Amino acid sequence: VGGTGKGSGDRAVTPLGGEFPRVEIHANAIDNVLSHDFVVRSRTATVVVERLAAALLGIGITIATAWLTSVWGLVAAVLLAAGYFAYAQYLLVADHVLVGVVFPAAVVFGTFGFLAGFRYFTEGREKRRLRHAFEHYLHPEVISSVVEDPSRLTLGG
Repeated sequence: VGGTGKGSGDRAVTPLGGEFPRVEIHANAIDNVLSHDFVVRSRTATVVVERLAAALLGIGITIATAWLTSVWGLVAAVLLAAGYFAYAQYLLVADHVLVGVVFPAAVVFGTFGFLAGFRYFTEGREKRRLRHAFEHYLHPEVISSVVEDPSRLTLGG
């Protein structure tokens, strides 16, 4: 069928090793086809899985970013992306189905970045507004304590 000797010149570099005889590469490909052990990328199924996962992950990270602090929101983003990556890896190993991981991960981290940045700028603007409103009437230490914890701002003495 083909030569496998080192000096034959019919060798190729593969992910599994340095120099591999090309006839072995072809034999492995034929064996995978005959035993139905190959990776499938069904265009419709993977697009549906990717888009559904991106939508669910986007909703999840939106809720997490709205309710959690920035650090815990980042932890949630990493956990959601890692969970989807593990699911995609499971589909690849168990069912030989290849699904994309870039789009859902981009949705998770893009949504988190946008929402965390939005919260940062709006909270900063609110703190500046409070500071400016009270700087003429209160001592600077009192203003700092109100900006740090707005719940302490109540009517009364």
